Amino acid sequence: MNIDELTIPELKALSERCGDRIDQIKDSEIKKLRDEFKAKAETLGMTASGVLAFDAKKRRAAGKPKYRNPADPAQTWTGRGKRPGWAKEVGDIEVCRIPDVA
Repeated sequence: MNIDELTIPELKALSERCGDRIDQIKDSEIKKLRDEFKAKAETLGMTASGVLAFDAKKRRAAGKPKYRNPADPAQTWTGRGKRPGWAKEVGDIEVCRIPDVA
C-alpha cells in the first residue's frame, strides 16, 4: 500500500484503523503485564495491591533516649542524627549517658 496515492477519506479510515489496532495491542500487553505482576506477587506471598502499597522506607520508631543534658534533664538525645547543641558543648558525651540504657 502506497499512502502517497490514498485520498483524504482513505487516509482518515486508515488512521482510524491504526488507532483501533494500537488500542487492541495496548490492551493485550496490559493484560499480559497484569497477569505476570500477579504471579510475581504471589511468589512473594503478597497480593498485587499489597505490592503496590508496600513502602520499603518505613519510618523508624522513635528511639529510646541514651543521653541527658546535665544542665537541663528535660533535654535528651537518642544518639541518632545530628548531635544537639548541648551535646556538642560537652567534652565527653559518655558522661551524659543515661545509666539504665547502657
